[in-house]
Amino acid sequence: MDELINKISPLGLTEKEARVYIALLQLGNGSAYGVAMKSGLKKPTAYVILDELVEKGLAYYIPREKRKRYAAISPEELMQKAEARFVAARETLPELLSLYKDNTGQQKARTLYFDGVGGMRQALEYREKELRGKEIIGFFASASQASPEVLQLFFEWNAHHKKYGTKLRGFTTTDESLEGIIKDNGPEHYSNLKVLPREAYAPTVSIDSALDFVRIDLLGASQIVIIESLDFAQSFRQIFELAWRNFSDAKTVAEAYFESKK
Repeated sequence: MDELINKISPLGLTEKEARVYIALLQLGNGSAYGVAMKSGLKKPTAYVILDELVEKGLAYYIPREKRKRYAAISPEELMQKAEARFVAARETLPELLSLYKDNTGQQKARTLYFDGVGGMRQALEYREKELRGKEIIGFFASASQASPEVLQLFFEWNAHHKKYGTKLRGFTTTDESLEGIIKDNGPEHYSNLKVLPREAYAPTVSIDSALDFVRIDLLGASQIVIIESLDFAQSFRQIFELAWRNFSDAKTVAEAYFESKK
């Protein structure tokens, strides 16, 4: 039953509503007590959910019964109602987009804040499916201030991008943790990551960008801020490309790694 509940929940039903709806289909019709027994819910909960389904038009009372009994609408009717809701929601799209974009038609800037290891994981996974096969550019900090848990996140982040062909291009600095990450993913994955000497470049904050957002990683504080703005992302890219051309002769992580093994 759990698998079926998961499949029909996207039709606008909560988990408990889906349980009660399926129980009604199985019973044909039934009292709150019978529905509670069939669905595995407590009787008071079954009463509440049954009345909610009636209010939503997904169930109805059986007329002329001494005890209140309920029946579910047919699966075909359920699907029709779900499709009608989708059509109605789609008609509101222009209005919603007008709220989401400014008067020039550009997407409004949004700032998203993530805190702690769990929050950082969410930030690193932000829009990851859209990033597959694309490029992330940035200035990547030393991980010396990161906790072991945060460092592990970046090991996983790098491995994930390698798996799905997301390319990294940017600058980093020499760091003990860097060799461990390279060993895990192979130096070839970092062929477009240039190494700058610590005396010239030793940041503790990473800034990277892709698509239409810029991500700022405060490693020591275990916090990440994402600014979703096409203008900001394009401006950041211009600054990055200037630096990339200026340090065109800098060694890549892969080159530095292979040299150290000679």
